[in-house]
Amino acid sequence: MVKAIHRDVAIVLATEAALETANAIIVATPDIERPGAVTYETVAQSLVLNLAMSLARVYDEGSRLRHPNKRELASIPLIARLLSQKRCQDELARRARQWTPQYPEFADSQEAACRKAISDALAAFDRLHTDRVGREAVRRLRLMRNKVLAHSYMDEVIVAMPTYDQVFLLADVARDVASGAMLAIDGRHVDLTEFEEGRVAQGRLFWEHALRALEGDQLAGGNSV
Repeated sequence: MVKAIHRDVAIVLATEAALETANAIIVATPDIERPGAVTYETVAQSLVLNLAMSLARVYDEGSRLRHPNKRELASIPLIARLLSQKRCQDELARRARQWTPQYPEFADSQEAACRKAISDALAAFDRLHTDRVGREAVRRLRLMRNKVLAHSYMDEVIVAMPTYDQVFLLADVARDVASGAMLAIDGRHVDLTEFEEGRVAQGRLFWEHALRALEGDQLAGGNSV
């Protein structure tokens, strides 16, 4: 489960980085006219929709007709539920003591690292329930998902979607939960924050060149919208 969650969260972070870096450049240069603004708006809207749908999958709780422990899907709420169970925590801590069996002197510190990763993951997930903004983000994400599954018109789906800030909050929580779960369950330290920063850097490079090219096209006589 945790590897599938890690893969899906990586897609979320990559999409978020592409969207966030594009918006940052547009907002920072309000006086520059660029041709094809409507097309850019379509691309940005498509990124938002893809990001929201990816988040809907990551936060899918599955059918309530089945016990949570028996739902065959990989998602943030279900992995958080498992990590919150004491028997699960104790079993993962026991396994953590054997991460490096050739170095038994590290057993205590490895157990402590495992328990801290679990605590950090659960604290991140709690942000969606103890904070009003988090609760609203989850509510709108569920509403959007239900709209899509009900085959609503696209304009209804767009209206139901979470705001940018809510989407980014959901992505950040997913990143922190997935990182903690990966360490606690697999004993692997995977820095999703570093992955996200790398994608942000790549996104900034791409959009700076792409939008600069549009500015050049405008100076050459291109049509702006």
